[in-house]
Amino acid sequence: MTSLRPLFPSVVALIALVSAASCTTTGRNYSAGQTDYLQGLSGPPGYEGPSKPSQMALEDTFSFWDDDGTGGPPRIKLVISEQKAYFHRGDHLVGQSLISTGSPTHPTPVGTFKIFFKNPDHKSSVYGWIYDADGAVINKNADIRVDKVPPGGRFDNSKMTWYNQFYPAIGMHAGYLPGYPASHGCVRMPEWMARNFFEAAPLGTPVEVVR
Repeated sequence: MTSLRPLFPSVVALIALVSAASCTTTGRNYSAGQTDYLQGLSGPPGYEGPSKPSQMALEDTFSFWDDDGTGGPPRIKLVISEQKAYFHRGDHLVGQSLISTGSPTHPTPVGTFKIFFKNPDHKSSVYGWIYDADGAVINKNADIRVDKVPPGGRFDNSKMTWYNQFYPAIGMHAGYLPGYPASHGCVRMPEWMARNFFEAAPLGTPVEVVR
């Protein structure tokens, strides 16, 4: 079982571009083999994901992390066709993760980029949940630019924990993994892997996205 290294003492303050992904996380930490695909649905603080047993606990036997911080400069490779992410130090593979990339209508950009903004507690300024005046959820995937909040209702921004931004409005973060491309362009990861990638990838880390 891998222990997580402490967060950086501080996160460099940069101006973030508007985030456009609707993933979130439940705040759980998983070790290898314990990732629940359908944990981490977009929702308010304290939301614990789906309750039906048939939707729970699809075992993740792929993701792992074994990084001591040595071995060369960090670099990340995201493979859309595999729905997998790889973290290298030099020529050494030190971690890999299941992911969910952008849907066909909101594809994740392909190319070579660098991480230019980091925020462990990031939230989307565009997507979230809409509640009515009685506190009932009426839209779990709302776009505040087009979806209206009813009188007396409210909009809760989707959480995007351990956010590593590498493209305008696109980044890696903890979130819901259904087993296929399903985001608004961002790269969702199990929370424990999103945190590892976040802590090990400083600003300027190369990110290669391939089909």
